Formats: sequence, structure tokens, C-alpha cells
Amino acid sequence: MDTLTQPKIIVTGGDGFLGTYVVKLLQDQGVRNVFVPRSKHYDLYELENVHRLFRDYPPDLVIHLASSCPLSQESNNHNDPYNQPDMCMCKNILAAAQQHTVPEVVTVLDYHSYPGWCDHPLSEDDLEDLSNWNAKDAGNLLGATYLKEVVEKNHTLGEKSNIITCITSEIYGPGDRFQVQSRRLLAAAIRIISDAKEQQDSEAIIPGHPDDEIDFLYITEAVDGIVAAIKSDVTSGIINLALGKTHRWRNVVEQVVAYLEYDGEMSWMETDRQPRQVAFNVSRAKDRTGFNPSIGVEVGLQETVQWFCTHRRFILENEADTMVQWQTSHHNQQITDAVFVK
Repeated sequence: MDTLTQPKIIVTGGDGFLGTYVVKLLQDQGVRNVFVPRSKHYDLYELENVHRLFRDYPPDLVIHLASSCPLSQESNNHNDPYNQPDMCMCKNILAAAQQHTVPEVVTVLDYHSYPGWCDHPLSEDDLEDLSNWNAKDAGNLLGATYLKEVVEKNHTLGEKSNIITCITSEIYGPGDRFQVQSRRLLAAAIRIISDAKEQQDSEAIIPGHPDDEIDFLYITEAVDGIVAAIKSDVTSGIINLALGKTHRWRNVVEQVVAYLEYDGEMSWMETDRQPRQVAFNVSRAKDRTGFNPSIGVEVGLQETVQWFCTHRRFILENEADTMVQWQTSHHNQQITDAVFVK
């Protein structure tokens, strides 16, 4: 679409980490008709509730960001953090949007959704080739199962398709909840190391393999990419959003340790597997949307850790309350004091 000043937009998860930034950027760009549904009013795990949402507030665009972000205590699986309820929400959104003829739907997943058979750097072309899905095993990855369904819908509907799926690398930044069980690896590590320091533990156990090569994308640039995809002439398909540069996980964790001044030892949860690479081909996003991230991990990580240290007490006091959200200004990446709103 050429402009975002008139349409009615629903942002599910608009009060979460990613959603708060998305809503703020939309408002900064002049959007006024943004509706953020609350789970207590619209439980998106039930299809009828999604239908009711679209009847109550007929949207021109749905940006689906809602998720149960923390990993379940039972699985503790950072390799596939998407759980069945999250994928149920995604499928409900697509099904209801098709029935209500919603002009455009944007969903956001992360790199865990890529099946293991995709080559590196990860390319959207591999996912959009249905012969790959038919010939290769996607395993039990729920995110990949959802992606296959999206690809099939895009192939079936052709030019009438209205589904854009943004796949991000590892997102991080100020404003996260920094939960130990978070699907966001860096946020979890910052919290774990900070807790180990506060509790004077001699060892901190870090999720992931120390030799993983991961692309880290700063939150404001992820949001810029999502909104750029919406404003572009892209009407369907998959778009990678990433910095385009990988960092060894061990080195990133060591930098967190240095910023937090923790003097204990590091141990790793997943050294029993081979290290993996999470590298992205981002040429499609750059060519079609003008996406051009520039905030490196060194700068972004320092701002993130500083923000966490400033607000650690509030994070701990309110982490059990899912209705607490940060209201903060992020203009030009200038982080200001946050205020809790319940």
C-alpha cells in the first residue's frame, strides 16, 4: 500500500515487546486507526473469537504479532519455541481473514521456522518452492508446518493472495521482558547472567551452543523492516529481515558478561549437538522494501544491557503480570525512562 494514514489496522500482540514498537512507529507515521485487541476480550486461540474480532472491527490490515513468548517449562526447547497454541492463533488469523476478505495480513515468525533442509544463507526462494516441501522432511517444527500452509495458500491464490510473512533473525533490544524461559536467546542470557551475579552463583548456564553463528537484529530495525514491507508494493510472499552478519554466540555472551561485570564461569546447555549457523539472505528485503539495517551488535547490545540494568527491579517486580507493558520513547534509538501502565 502507498500510504498508512487511512486504513484500519489490527495489531495482535500490540502490547508486547515487538508489538509496542510496531504500534509506536505506525503512530509516528500518522496512523490513527490502530486497534490492539486484548486477550481477555478476544482469545485468539479460539477461531470464533477471531471471527468476532473481525466483525467488531473490520480491518484493512492485520499485523499478527501475538504469541505466548515464554517457552513452556516442560519443553525448554530453544530450537523450536513455537508451541501449538501459537500456531493455532496464526492459522485462525489466516482462516478468518480469508473468510472476512481482509485485504492484507502480515505475520511475523523468526528463524526457528526455517526447516533444516534450507541452505545457508537462508533464502525465501527455498521456502516458496513447493517441490522442496514435497520432497524433504520439515520434521516436527510447528513454525515450518505453518510456513508450508502459507506457501500453499500463496500458490493457490496467486495474485489474489494477501499474505506477507516476515521472518526475522534473533531480535533483541530495550523493552524486552528478559525472561529466563524467553524464546529470545539474548534476552534470556542477559537475565540468566544478571541473576547469577545477584545471587553470587559461581556458574551461569547459558542456552544454546557456544559456537552457534547467529544473526542478531536490533528491535527498531526489525520494526522498520516490518513496516517497510507493509508500505511497499509487495502483496504476498516471504521476506527475510536480518542484519546480514552473523556473530559467534560465545563471543556475544562474553560481551554480556563484561557489561554486567560477572566473574563466574559459563556453561552451555546444548554442547551435545553440532553448532548451527543462522545466516540470512536479505537481498529481497533490500530490493523490494529498501530495508537496510545498520545497527551492529556492539552498539545494540550495550544499549540493551544498559536499559536492562536500569529497569531490572521493575522487570522482576512485574514479570508475573502479563498486562504490564512498557511505554517508552525510542526516537532515534534514544532510550528514555520507562513507565509501567497496568
